[in-house]
Amino acid sequence: MEGSQFNFDAPDVLYIDLTGSYTRLEKWGAQLASFAGAWIREELGDELGPAIAAGMAMGAPVGPDFDYAGSMDLFGTRRGRGPLYIAWDTNLLIDYFDFGARLWRGEGLPESLEEGNYLALEGLELLLALWVVRDIRFVLLPQVISDARKRLSDQRRRDRINAFQEFVGALRLVSSTTDGDNLEAPSRAGLLELPNRIIDDTLQAVPAGLDRQLVRAAVRSGVHVMITKDRGMLRGAQALRRLGLAITDPQELLEWLFASGSYHCLLDPRFLYWPMPDQQRIAHLIAAIPDHGL
Repeated sequence: MEGSQFNFDAPDVLYIDLTGSYTRLEKWGAQLASFAGAWIREELGDELGPAIAAGMAMGAPVGPDFDYAGSMDLFGTRRGRGPLYIAWDTNLLIDYFDFGARLWRGEGLPESLEEGNYLALEGLELLLALWVVRDIRFVLLPQVISDARKRLSDQRRRDRINAFQEFVGALRLVSSTTDGDNLEAPSRAGLLELPNRIIDDTLQAVPAGLDRQLVRAAVRSGVHVMITKDRGMLRGAQALRRLGLAITDPQELLEWLFASGSYHCLLDPRFLYWPMPDQQRIAHLIAAIPDHGL
């Protein structure tokens, strides 16, 4: 990464934005946000009133972007305000391929899922709902395309390349840079500039191999959070905080976001005081799902 450029060092892939073909998919964003808001209000039950009152007492939370200094869990020592950048680990992308259409439709998940997978997908669904209305930027790193324990089939590799292109397409819609070859980079204001030796030593907390390569790429890109189900990555999370990267599962990230008031905009319309972000983003994210059928 150089200066303010988000240099993905991407593979040679063709990017074509067929804007008209995305229009019919945009409706799923508002529908999911509405569903998630109703679900959260129902879950809060008698606690909803006090939660709303507390939000009113402290004033409407900032939005659609985020106050970095207001949530060290998410942003560490960063200062200022801006988007929340979240990188997806490969295991969540694979789950999104399998269950993403269900998440957008607000359907129940299969009861046969293990509890850990069920909670991770439930958390991902609520993150998608917040992403619809706030300046959250989902990132797929190029390393995800080839991250596999065994050789990928040609079709699976094509699916991952397509997902990478669609995630980049969603990012382009909200990026303020005029350079089409690079995307707006996360701010590093407030982070210490550490020498490569310290970065390399800290990365030893993550299992060697593909996991470490992916975490290294996340650190270099400057994203704020990496969501994963990988226990090896999660065990190294505390050490990675010094590098400005929070590694967490979707459920823990939800807890941080709730604690910072980020979900108030889905609880009461008085807190949703900004225009919706470009809804073509929704179509790009849905188009990342193979055979989504939406």
